[in-house]
Amino acid sequence: MLRCESASHQTPMFHQIPRPQPRRRPMSDQFTTFIAAKVNQLQRGYLANEATAVRTMAHLRKATNKAPGTEPELWSVTLEDLPTSDQGRGQHASPSEWASHISLSLFAVHQQGMKSKGMHEPGVRFGRVIRGLSDHGMSADAVKRRFDALASASSPLEVQHHLGALVRILRDADASIDYVRLADDLRRLLIPGQHKPVLLQWGRDFAYSKPTPSMPLGE
Repeated sequence: MLRCESASHQTPMFHQIPRPQPRRRPMSDQFTTFIAAKVNQLQRGYLANEATAVRTMAHLRKATNKAPGTEPELWSVTLEDLPTSDQGRGQHASPSEWASHISLSLFAVHQQGMKSKGMHEPGVRFGRVIRGLSDHGMSADAVKRRFDALASASSPLEVQHHLGALVRILRDADASIDYVRLADDLRRLLIPGQHKPVLLQWGRDFAYSKPTPSMPLGE
């Protein structure tokens, strides 16, 4: 689907109906461990108003809509300690390098100005929260159009652009998501031949989630 250099040993992941317990492919343990360490460190530091974290988050926000590795001050954030099997080797960034860059830079956008609440919340599914936007005052058609644009993106930069629009809406709605799960979704979305299961997963969460107007987004 999208032009990325494939990394070796990629593993494909969902659903939300309580019974029966759905089968889903496990997230890539090494990659998600890497992302979890990065996003948790950034979130803790930002909420504590630590100068290094605040400065790093500002650099990450400036890197949205740019390619991985183009901002030297972020090499230690988005690339350092990336598992060997996820590292790119040629002139194009690997799916994992893109996923790390997109998820961390958009997390910084999402967290901006939020000093009392973390916008990374484990277990909060992306598709379900997006569906919740249309049940909390936003035009359902507008939300669906933006989600459709993301689903039909044909390049990593397009994915980054359309996902960024949704993240800004989530920030305005004070709605958190699981950035570790999102990063793994993005990694698989960018691997040739693995995007369809991701879209199915997002579609199920979007279609099966019908919160009431009194239900907070993300629950």
